Amino acid sequence: MLTPSLGATARMWDPQMAALEARRRVVRPDTRGHGRSGTPPGPHEGADFAADALAVMDAAGAERAEVMGPSLRGMAGTKLAADAPERPTRLIVVAARADPPEPFVGGWDDRIARLAAGGIEAPWEGGAARWPSEGTRADAPVVDPLREESMPTRPEGHRGCCEAPKGLDVLRGLLGVAVPAPFVAGGEDMGAPPDVMRAMAGATPGAPPEVAEGAGHFVDADRPGPFEAVLLPFLDRPRGRRAGLGPPRSRSCAGSRGDAGCRGRRGRARRPRRRCGSPGAGPARRRPGPPAPARPRRRRAPPARRRA
Repeated sequence: MLTPSLGATARMWDPQMAALEARRRVVRPDTRGHGRSGTPPGPHEGADFAADALAVMDAAGAERAEVMGPSLRGMAGTKLAADAPERPTRLIVVAARADPPEPFVGGWDDRIARLAAGGIEAPWEGGAARWPSEGTRADAPVVDPLREESMPTRPEGHRGCCEAPKGLDVLRGLLGVAVPAPFVAGGEDMGAPPDVMRAMAGATPGAPPEVAEGAGHFVDADRPGPFEAVLLPFLDRPRGRRAGLGPPRSRSCAGSRGDAGCRGRRGRARRPRRRCGSPGAGPARRRPGPPAPARPRRRRAPPARRRA
Protein backbone atom coordinates (compact mmCIF):
# COMPACT_ATOMS: atom_id res chain seq x y z
CA MET A 1 0.00 0.00 0.00
CA LEU A 2 1.45 3.33 -1.12
CA THR A 3 0.29 6.37 0.82
CA PRO A 4 1.04 9.86 -0.58
CA SER A 5 2.48 12.81 1.27
CA LEU A 6 0.60 15.93 2.30
CA GLY A 7 -0.29 18.09 -0.70
CA ALA A 8 0.15 15.20 -3.17
CA THR A 9 -2.08 12.52 -4.64
CA ALA A 10 -1.52 8.87 -5.40
CA ARG A 11 0.09 9.95 -8.69
CA MET A 12 3.25 10.85 -6.82
CA TRP A 13 4.21 7.15 -7.05
CA ASP A 14 3.97 7.06 -10.86
CA PRO A 15 7.78 6.84 -11.34
CA GLN A 16 7.90 3.62 -9.28
CA MET A 17 4.71 1.92 -10.46
CA ALA A 18 6.24 -0.20 -13.21
CA ALA A 19 8.84 -1.69 -10.86
CA LEU A 20 6.38 -2.14 -7.98
CA GLU A 21 3.56 -3.70 -9.99
CA ALA A 22 6.03 -6.22 -11.36
CA ARG A 23 6.60 -7.39 -7.76
CA ARG A 24 3.36 -6.77 -5.86
CA ARG A 25 -0.32 -6.08 -6.02
CA VAL A 26 -0.36 -2.30 -5.43
CA VAL A 27 -3.05 -0.23 -3.72
CA ARG A 28 -2.48 3.52 -3.58
CA PRO A 29 -5.22 5.61 -1.95
CA ASP A 30 -5.40 9.39 -1.75
CA THR A 31 -4.99 11.03 1.65
CA ARG A 32 -8.14 12.42 3.25
CA GLY A 33 -8.90 15.85 1.82
CA HIS A 34 -6.81 15.11 -1.29
CA GLY A 35 -7.61 13.81 -4.75
CA ARG A 36 -10.58 11.43 -4.84
CA SER A 37 -10.81 10.93 -1.07
CA GLY A 38 -13.45 12.60 1.06
CA THR A 39 -12.84 15.60 3.29
CA PRO A 40 -13.97 14.92 6.86
CA PRO A 41 -13.95 17.93 9.18
CA GLY A 42 -10.59 18.67 10.77
CA PRO A 43 -8.28 19.06 12.53
CA HIS A 44 -6.91 15.55 12.06
CA GLU A 45 -4.59 13.45 14.20
CA GLY A 46 -2.07 10.74 13.49
CA ALA A 47 -4.52 8.10 14.67
CA ASP A 48 -6.95 9.20 11.93
CA PHE A 49 -4.43 8.37 9.20
CA ALA A 50 -3.64 5.01 10.80
CA ALA A 51 -7.36 4.24 10.86
CA ASP A 52 -7.65 5.29 7.20
CA ALA A 53 -4.89 2.84 6.26
CA LEU A 54 -6.68 0.00 8.06
CA ALA A 55 -9.94 0.90 6.32
CA VAL A 56 -8.23 0.78 2.91
CA MET A 57 -6.72 -2.62 3.70
CA ASP A 58 -10.14 -3.92 4.75
CA ALA A 59 -11.78 -2.54 1.59
CA ALA A 60 -9.08 -4.17 -0.55
CA GLY A 61 -9.57 -7.52 1.20
CA ALA A 62 -6.02 -7.50 2.55
CA GLU A 63 -5.60 -8.79 6.09
CA ARG A 64 -1.94 -7.73 6.01
CA ALA A 65 0.10 -5.48 3.75
CA GLU A 66 3.44 -3.82 3.22
CA VAL A 67 2.98 -0.09 3.86
CA MET A 68 5.12 2.72 2.46
CA GLY A 69 4.59 6.39 3.18
CA PRO A 70 6.58 9.63 3.00
CA SER A 71 6.59 12.64 5.30
CA LEU A 72 3.33 12.86 7.29
CA ARG A 73 2.18 9.44 6.06
CA GLY A 74 5.51 7.95 7.08
CA MET A 75 4.97 9.31 10.59
CA ALA A 76 1.44 7.86 10.58
CA GLY A 77 2.83 4.55 9.33
CA THR A 78 4.98 4.14 12.43
CA LYS A 79 1.90 4.73 14.56
CA LEU A 80 0.02 2.12 12.55
CA ALA A 81 2.80 -0.42 13.11
CA ALA A 82 2.88 0.32 16.84
CA ASP A 83 -0.91 0.35 17.41
CA ALA A 84 -1.87 -2.52 15.07
CA PRO A 85 1.29 -4.64 14.76
CA GLU A 86 -0.63 -7.60 13.34
CA ARG A 87 -1.59 -5.77 10.12
CA PRO A 88 1.58 -4.45 8.43
CA THR A 89 4.13 -7.03 7.33
CA ARG A 90 6.74 -4.42 6.43
CA LEU A 91 6.98 -0.67 6.82
CA ILE A 92 8.99 1.70 4.62
CA VAL A 93 9.28 5.18 6.14
CA VAL A 94 10.44 7.86 3.70
CA ALA A 95 11.54 11.42 4.56
CA ALA A 96 9.70 11.57 7.88
CA ARG A 97 10.37 12.44 11.47
CA ALA A 98 8.96 11.07 14.71
CA ASP A 99 8.81 14.13 16.96
CA PRO A 100 7.53 17.72 16.60
CA PRO A 101 10.25 20.12 17.80
CA GLU A 102 9.32 23.78 18.15
CA PRO A 103 10.74 24.96 14.78
CA PHE A 104 8.93 22.07 13.11
CA VAL A 105 5.60 23.07 14.67
CA GLY A 106 6.24 26.71 13.73
CA GLY A 107 6.69 25.73 10.11
CA TRP A 108 3.26 24.11 10.03
CA ASP A 109 1.65 27.14 11.70
CA ASP A 110 3.22 29.32 9.00
CA ARG A 111 1.89 27.01 6.30
CA ILE A 112 -1.65 27.20 7.72
CA ALA A 113 -1.42 31.00 7.83
CA ARG A 114 -0.27 31.13 4.20
CA LEU A 115 -3.14 28.87 3.20
CA ALA A 116 -5.67 31.15 4.91
CA ALA A 117 -4.22 34.29 3.32
CA GLY A 118 -3.46 33.14 -0.22
CA GLY A 119 -5.38 29.96 -0.94
CA ILE A 120 -4.04 26.57 -1.98
CA GLU A 121 -1.22 28.00 -4.11
CA ALA A 122 0.36 29.87 -1.21
CA PRO A 123 1.78 26.84 0.66
CA TRP A 124 3.59 25.71 -2.49
CA GLU A 125 5.08 29.08 -3.32
CA GLY A 126 5.96 29.75 0.31
CA GLY A 127 7.70 26.53 1.20
CA ALA A 128 6.98 23.38 -0.77
CA ALA A 129 8.76 24.74 -3.85
CA ARG A 130 12.02 24.46 -1.85
CA TRP A 131 11.51 20.79 -1.02
CA PRO A 132 13.09 19.35 -4.18
CA SER A 133 16.88 19.24 -4.11
CA GLU A 134 18.79 22.23 -5.39
CA GLY A 135 19.73 20.42 -8.57
CA THR A 136 16.09 19.58 -9.31
CA ARG A 137 14.36 22.90 -8.65
CA ALA A 138 15.08 24.16 -12.16
CA ASP A 139 14.03 20.86 -13.77
CA ALA A 140 10.53 21.68 -15.02
CA PRO A 141 9.59 18.10 -16.06
CA VAL A 142 10.04 17.04 -12.43
CA VAL A 143 8.84 20.11 -10.50
CA ASP A 144 5.80 21.08 -12.58
CA PRO A 145 3.92 17.78 -12.00
CA LEU A 146 4.57 18.11 -8.25
CA ARG A 147 3.07 21.58 -8.26
CA GLU A 148 0.10 20.52 -10.38
CA GLU A 149 -0.67 17.70 -7.97
CA SER A 150 -0.94 20.10 -5.03
CA MET A 151 -3.33 22.53 -6.73
CA PRO A 152 -6.52 20.37 -6.72
CA THR A 153 -6.18 19.77 -2.97
CA ARG A 154 -9.16 21.23 -1.11
CA PRO A 155 -8.08 24.01 1.29
CA GLU A 156 -10.06 22.58 4.22
CA GLY A 157 -8.51 19.15 3.63
CA HIS A 158 -5.04 20.63 3.42
CA ARG A 159 -5.61 22.65 6.59
CA GLY A 160 -6.91 19.68 8.56
CA CYS A 161 -3.90 17.57 7.58
CA CYS A 162 -1.45 20.34 8.52
CA GLU A 163 -2.63 20.10 12.12
CA ALA A 164 -1.71 16.42 12.44
CA PRO A 165 2.11 16.52 12.42
CA LYS A 166 2.16 19.28 15.03
CA GLY A 167 1.07 16.85 17.72
CA LEU A 168 2.28 13.55 16.28
CA ASP A 169 5.06 12.33 18.55
CA VAL A 170 5.75 8.68 17.85
CA LEU A 171 9.39 8.52 18.93
CA ARG A 172 8.60 6.42 22.01
CA GLY A 173 6.31 4.18 19.98
CA LEU A 174 9.15 3.18 17.65
CA LEU A 175 10.22 0.57 20.18
CA GLY A 176 6.92 -1.18 19.49
CA VAL A 177 7.53 -1.53 15.75
CA ALA A 178 8.03 -5.27 15.35
CA VAL A 179 8.26 -5.55 11.55
CA PRO A 180 11.16 -4.82 9.17
CA ALA A 181 11.12 -1.05 8.74
CA PRO A 182 13.90 0.74 6.86
CA PHE A 183 14.03 4.52 7.15
CA VAL A 184 14.90 6.20 3.84
CA ALA A 185 16.11 9.81 3.89
CA GLY A 186 16.93 12.22 1.12
CA GLY A 187 20.56 13.26 1.24
CA GLU A 188 19.62 16.95 0.78
CA ASP A 189 16.32 16.93 2.67
CA MET A 190 16.05 19.86 5.08
CA GLY A 191 12.64 18.88 6.51
CA ALA A 192 13.63 15.37 7.60
CA PRO A 193 17.44 15.38 7.46
CA PRO A 194 19.38 12.10 7.35
CA ASP A 195 20.58 12.57 10.95
CA VAL A 196 16.97 12.77 12.16
CA MET A 197 16.05 9.58 10.34
CA ARG A 198 19.15 7.82 11.63
CA ALA A 199 17.97 8.65 15.15
CA MET A 200 14.56 7.17 14.33
CA ALA A 201 16.19 4.03 12.96
CA GLY A 202 18.32 3.79 16.09
CA ALA A 203 15.17 3.85 18.24
CA THR A 204 13.52 1.08 16.20
CA PRO A 205 14.68 -2.50 16.77
CA GLY A 206 16.40 -3.87 13.69
CA ALA A 207 15.58 -0.88 11.43
CA PRO A 208 18.40 0.26 9.12
CA PRO A 209 18.84 3.89 8.03
CA GLU A 210 19.28 4.43 4.29
CA VAL A 211 20.06 7.59 2.30
CA ALA A 212 19.08 8.35 -1.30
CA GLU A 213 21.98 10.59 -2.24
CA GLY A 214 21.15 13.89 -3.94
CA ALA A 215 17.43 13.75 -3.13
CA GLY A 216 15.41 16.41 -1.35
CA HIS A 217 12.14 15.93 0.52
CA PHE A 218 10.37 14.51 -2.54
CA VAL A 219 12.71 11.53 -2.53
CA ASP A 220 10.90 9.27 -5.00
CA ALA A 221 10.36 11.98 -7.65
CA ASP A 222 13.56 13.91 -7.02
CA ARG A 223 15.98 10.99 -7.45
CA PRO A 224 14.05 7.91 -8.64
CA GLY A 225 17.24 5.97 -9.39
CA PRO A 226 18.89 6.21 -5.95
CA PHE A 227 15.52 5.75 -4.25
CA GLU A 228 14.72 2.55 -6.14
CA ALA A 229 18.28 1.30 -5.55
CA VAL A 230 17.42 1.35 -1.83
CA LEU A 231 13.78 0.25 -2.04
CA LEU A 232 13.74 -2.61 -4.53
CA PRO A 233 16.44 -4.81 -2.91
CA PHE A 234 14.47 -4.60 0.33
CA LEU A 235 11.25 -5.70 -1.40
CA ASP A 236 13.10 -8.54 -3.12
CA ARG A 237 14.28 -10.01 0.15
CA PRO A 238 12.44 -13.05 1.52
CA ARG A 239 9.59 -11.98 3.73
CA GLY A 240 9.68 -12.55 7.44
CA ARG A 241 13.31 -11.51 8.02
CA ARG A 242 13.71 -9.02 10.85
CA ALA A 243 16.87 -7.43 9.54
CA GLY A 244 16.88 -4.54 7.13
CA LEU A 245 18.47 -3.94 3.76
CA GLY A 246 21.47 -5.58 2.19
CA PRO A 247 22.05 -9.13 0.96
CA PRO A 248 20.69 -11.88 3.20
CA ARG A 249 23.16 -14.02 5.08
CA SER A 250 23.68 -17.41 3.53
CA ARG A 251 22.39 -20.39 5.43
CA SER A 252 23.81 -22.92 3.03
CA CYS A 253 26.46 -25.39 4.07
CA ALA A 254 29.19 -24.65 1.55
CA GLY A 255 31.12 -21.48 2.13
CA SER A 256 29.24 -20.39 5.23
CA ARG A 257 29.54 -22.03 8.61
CA GLY A 258 31.58 -24.89 7.25
CA ASP A 259 34.09 -22.47 5.76
CA ALA A 260 37.28 -22.24 7.74
CA GLY A 261 37.29 -18.46 7.16
CA CYS A 262 33.91 -17.92 8.83
CA ARG A 263 34.17 -15.94 12.04
CA GLY A 264 31.98 -16.06 15.10
CA ARG A 265 30.38 -13.22 17.02
CA ARG A 266 33.59 -12.36 18.86
CA GLY A 267 35.69 -12.28 15.71
CA ARG A 268 37.43 -15.60 16.32
CA ALA A 269 37.75 -18.08 13.50
CA ARG A 270 35.34 -20.94 13.70
CA ARG A 271 36.63 -24.48 13.56
CA PRO A 272 35.57 -26.19 10.35
CA ARG A 273 32.77 -28.67 10.63
CA ARG A 274 33.92 -32.12 9.58
CA ARG A 275 30.52 -33.53 8.82
CA CYS A 276 29.51 -30.69 6.55
CA GLY A 277 30.94 -31.94 3.27
CA SER A 278 31.67 -28.38 2.13
CA PRO A 279 34.94 -27.26 0.57
CA GLY A 280 37.49 -26.62 3.26
CA ALA A 281 35.73 -28.78 5.81
CA GLY A 282 38.44 -31.43 5.66
CA PRO A 283 38.02 -35.22 5.55
CA ALA A 284 34.96 -36.59 7.21
CA ARG A 285 35.43 -38.20 10.59
CA ARG A 286 34.77 -41.90 10.87
CA ARG A 287 32.20 -42.41 13.52
CA PRO A 288 32.78 -45.44 15.76
CA GLY A 289 30.34 -48.24 15.08
CA PRO A 290 28.58 -50.40 17.65
CA PRO A 291 30.85 -52.53 19.86
CA ALA A 292 31.63 -56.03 18.58
CA PRO A 293 29.77 -58.81 20.40
CA ALA A 294 31.80 -60.61 23.04
CA ARG A 295 33.14 -64.00 21.98
CA PRO A 296 31.90 -66.95 24.07
CA ARG A 297 34.55 -68.58 26.16
CA ARG A 298 35.49 -72.10 25.17
CA ARG A 299 35.43 -74.58 28.04
CA ARG A 300 38.44 -76.86 28.28
CA ALA A 301 37.71 -80.59 28.51
CA PRO A 302 38.71 -82.17 31.85
CA PRO A 303 41.85 -84.31 31.70
CA ALA A 304 41.38 -88.08 31.25
CA ARG A 305 41.82 -90.23 34.35
CA ARG A 306 44.58 -92.80 34.38
CA ARG A 307 43.73 -96.39 35.12
CA ALA A 308 45.34 -97.96 38.16
